[in-house]
Amino acid sequence: MTRKRLHRFQSRDLNEPEIIAEFKDRGCFVYSLTGEDLPDLLIGHQGHWALVEVKAEGLGLKPGQQDFKDLCRGRSLQWYLADHIDDVPQILVAMEHRNA
Repeated sequence: MTRKRLHRFQSRDLNEPEIIAEFKDRGCFVYSLTGEDLPDLLIGHQGHWALVEVKAEGLGLKPGQQDFKDLCRGRSLQWYLADHIDDVPQILVAMEHRNA
């Protein structure tokens, strides 16, 4: 099975705790979101806010998640995908530049 999940009845990916820890280590506020098609995290950093969907490497978005991402396009609250902790610094830089 290529999907790496915490439990077959949960929708959280195994890499989510380490990605959350990396955001927190960089001084971010991290709020876990729950709800169908919502991204996994709301991230706050230096006055900027973004939505982050955490996926195991290689997994794509579900159709409802893609619809939510499309809804966010062009709006002030940005949406990002993270599948590895190396994505965290890139997301933070993008958040700063987007909201500068």
